[in-house]
Amino acid sequence: DWFNFAIILGLLFLNAIIGYIEEARAESAVDALRQTLALRSRCWRDADALLLGINASGSMETEGGLLVDQSSLTGESLAVRKKKGDEVYSSTVVKQGQQLAVVTKTGARTFIGTAAHLIATTPDEGHFQKTIGRIGNFLILLTLILVFIIVIVQYIRTGSEVFGENGIKILGQVLILAVAAIPVGLPTVMAVTMAVGARKLASRQVIVKRLAAVEEMSSLNVLCSDKTGTLTKNELTFDEPYLCDGYSSEDLLLYSYLASEFGANDPIELAVRTAAEAQVPMLKNRTLKQTVPGYEIQSFTPFNPNVKRTEATVTKIENKTTFKVAKEDQWQLVGLISLLDPPREDSADTIERCLELGITVKMVTGDQQIIAKEVSRRLGLGQVILDSSHLNNPNIPEAVLSEKFYRADGFAEVTPEHKFKIVDALQRRARSAADIVLLAPGLSAIIDGISASRAIFQRMRSYALYRITSTIHFLCFFFVVQLVYEWALPPKLLIMICILNDLATLVIAVDNAQVSRNPDKWRVGQLIFLSFLLGFLLTALSFGHLFYFMIRDNLYPGRDARIDSIMYLHISSAPHFLIFSTRLSGYFWENMPSPLFTIVIMGTQVIALLMVIFGWFTEATPVPQALAVFGVSLVSFMVLDVVKVQVFRHWTSWSHSLACAPFGARRRVLKRRKQEQIHQDRVWKSIEQVHALGLKTKVLVALKNVDGDFSTSFDAGRGSIESL
Repeated sequence: DWFNFAIILGLLFLNAIIGYIEEARAESAVDALRQTLALRSRCWRDADALLLGINASGSMETEGGLLVDQSSLTGESLAVRKKKGDEVYSSTVVKQGQQLAVVTKTGARTFIGTAAHLIATTPDEGHFQKTIGRIGNFLILLTLILVFIIVIVQYIRTGSEVFGENGIKILGQVLILAVAAIPVGLPTVMAVTMAVGARKLASRQVIVKRLAAVEEMSSLNVLCSDKTGTLTKNELTFDEPYLCDGYSSEDLLLYSYLASEFGANDPIELAVRTAAEAQVPMLKNRTLKQTVPGYEIQSFTPFNPNVKRTEATVTKIENKTTFKVAKEDQWQLVGLISLLDPPREDSADTIERCLELGITVKMVTGDQQIIAKEVSRRLGLGQVILDSSHLNNPNIPEAVLSEKFYRADGFAEVTPEHKFKIVDALQRRARSAADIVLLAPGLSAIIDGISASRAIFQRMRSYALYRITSTIHFLCFFFVVQLVYEWALPPKLLIMICILNDLATLVIAVDNAQVSRNPDKWRVGQLIFLSFLLGFLLTALSFGHLFYFMIRDNLYPGRDARIDSIMYLHISSAPHFLIFSTRLSGYFWENMPSPLFTIVIMGTQVIALLMVIFGWFTEATPVPQALAVFGVSLVSFMVLDVVKVQVFRHWTSWSHSLACAPFGARRRVLKRRKQEQIHQDRVWKSIEQVHALGLKTKVLVALKNVDGDFSTSFDAGRGSIESL
């Protein structure tokens, strides 16, 4: 039948084309982003030497100070001074000075290139593709097994030759059944749902590099965030100062201002001058910014890294008194300036929202540990900050290191390689990482993205539950009726089910969806169990329809065409209405669907109803019978909705009961988890013992300082430490 062949082939091509287009759109969005982020530099080049931004790694060859911002590489908020012999890194920015350097590394061999290569080694196939692949393979295998059984039974029953006329007819029937049962639309609906979600994320300043990243972000439970520019403003500001007796904050800022260089691009100079101009009255509303009312600067010496000092000679105009700021002898300490890269205004609220969504935030920075702890305190994060000594210690077992990373609140003094190591260790505990690009500063964009991705995940899960249930119902019902009654729906009606139902479910991408308060994940066991349960109940309902009309109206499958119409309407509408229930884990009325979703889903079934009433592609059916079948399908989804809610509510207790008698694979997983838990408990018990011993040692030291009689006890404690 060339007509049926053309329709089936067209559906397969449509699925493939839609999936390709949506994935290509995601890639094009990233390509456009790369163009906007491309850096250009002017350089002198003679094939060996290179002078530019810095777009290559090299060593300094001449004397002189060079101030380099390495925040993009290490996360350090303060610029670093480079001298002869020091190495400069690609992707860093020169803030002040001029130097000649010899290029030693370019491209992938640079520090940043190595980090980029490590990130690029992340496998393309995410958990989403694996899950959908497992579900699809399971349904295909189930379909092929049942179809194979039908073919064998039919050949044995009819005694047909494989290539005889009757054999070809049987083969054609089961192939149509297989095409209708196999969820060829599953990848397409998933791709369209993620593509629509990707566009919504883009409107919220979040670009996904792969469509699968949309689903992966919904299950995010650990967020490793850079400090500089993300949690903080990436600008040094004047913080609470330390003042000596007799001096005020204004005095400290005034003297610091006099010892600073006007127009300098040094971040510390800028921070001091900005704070002084904002807080010292005489420095406000000046016409000439380079002068200080009442003072005249006689000479100025910029910061000298050898003596660690900036010097200025200033004359006070009122009494012509000359004095030096930071002179060598007879100096008097006014106070100490505290500079801080302050947290962004929205960072604390964003972190709180993360905690509400079940996400743990870990700060990752190249700054020193003490700076990281202070910023962490101001953001409301924990104080367990690991420094680079934990990251570079080869003696720490991988399992212990992974546990430390998981329990830590942040990391300090890290490099890009360290960042990869941290994320890789956390990924091993989890399953994947979302591949996204943030266009807006701060973390608020990613929180909006996570909320949107969780809504997208709910849509995909609802469709997966609906589609698996429909396939199981379809296979179970037709497997039995073909074996018992040697009957199947005509191919044109099966194809109409594929066209109307699969195309209609594309609107699930714009449906209203609940946002989970916890990270989402694919519970495949729960999904398969519920799908089989609902599928078997729908199968029982289908046999109820069939037997009812066989007994009441004396209609028999394969002999009366009207039974084809009645069963087509039932098989088209009953599973399709179930999608109103699978949208959420609660009752269907707790979160009503969007108007467009409702109109399209109901509209396709109204078309099926009209086909049956007016006899399009099938035998006409009386209106009362057609409406009765349609009404039963509506009522049945409400009954199945109650079953679904009870499964979701009691799944945890049921799964615990199943764990008492698990299968072999499940037993191995439980055994491995138990061993890992025992190992972790031993590790942390040892750590607690070391901490307790350290505390006892400190007490003994304190007592020894008070009374020398405790020296023997202290020596015993020290010996315990050495033996440990």
